[in-house]
Amino acid sequence: MRSVHEVKDSLPDDLDGLKSLVLQLQQKNEQQWQFIELLLEQIRLSRHQHFGVRSERLSLDQMQLAFNEAEAAAAAGQDAGGGKRVDDGHEDGDKLTVSAYRRSKAGRRPLPAELPRIEVVHELSDEACTCDVCRAPLEVMGAKVSEQLDLIPAQMRVLKHVRKTYRCPDCEGNIKTAPRPAQPIPKSNASPGTLAYVAISKYADGLPLYRQEQRLKRIGVELPRSTLASWMVKAGLMVHPIINLMRERMLSYPVLAMDETRIQVLREPGKSPQSQSYLWVQRGGPPDRPILFYDYDPSRSQDVPKRLLGEYVGFLQTDGYEGYGNVCADNGITQLGCCVSSPKG
Repeated sequence: MRSVHEVKDSLPDDLDGLKSLVLQLQQKNEQQWQFIELLLEQIRLSRHQHFGVRSERLSLDQMQLAFNEAEAAAAAGQDAGGGKRVDDGHEDGDKLTVSAYRRSKAGRRPLPAELPRIEVVHELSDEACTCDVCRAPLEVMGAKVSEQLDLIPAQMRVLKHVRKTYRCPDCEGNIKTAPRPAQPIPKSNASPGTLAYVAISKYADGLPLYRQEQRLKRIGVELPRSTLASWMVKAGLMVHPIINLMRERMLSYPVLAMDETRIQVLREPGKSPQSQSYLWVQRGGPPDRPILFYDYDPSRSQDVPKRLLGEYVGFLQTDGYEGYGNVCADNGITQLGCCVSSPKG
């Protein structure tokens, strides 16, 4: 190990050399941190596989997400040199160039121009609107403008459908009533907007129905989870034609990627809570607008890809699982391997 004097003597004397040395140390430090993160991920995976047998056991990542998500996200915005890499709401800055390394100072991104603007004008009080020297009244010479993003919580309203009834003044028996507008779920008090809101919250934002029930209750709307679940089941049946068209479009393109991942389902008929089921994922279709499908199946057998692929013919990218072999041989599908990369240590 070299002494302090030996290290000091080996340092370059010119400014450009020192900058180059700092950049090399930063790159090396980043590579080391990537390697450490890889080792930590392997440790977490090993712990989960060894100790996470019970269905009610929380993983380490779930605990971190529950308690320190904000701290972890804020820490992720720091680069190796301690500067901000993400928008933290500070004032706009310019670019700082150091040799071949270019770093962006933190800056506030402009808010979307299409959002409505509400002006809140701030004026001096009558007492403060006088000159401190001669006590003459001050005149407005300009204004400094800044913008804030103001979020309005979800608002609920009731659509009251009034269907007017008409009669002929001469014929007492000729009575007509305006028809009821078509509804997604007949005899339901859920509007199309309500169904879309619940579906997006559950399937896009990952918000379970029981939490949506609690959130709606806080704003004064009593909707049991069973009602929300019934709406989602019926809404799922309505979109089946769209799903079928999307699947046909996806399978009409020559390249398709497919993979299956384990998923644990509680209270599944005929299976213990510790048993594994599978979520099968397909990705294909137009390259600029890819289509993704998620299909659940309790099995990982070769019958599942046969059912999902149907008469598909083309290139299929998988992780090499042998369960795809039969359908590829029967349909004449060309199999492609995955590209796996690992960070350099």
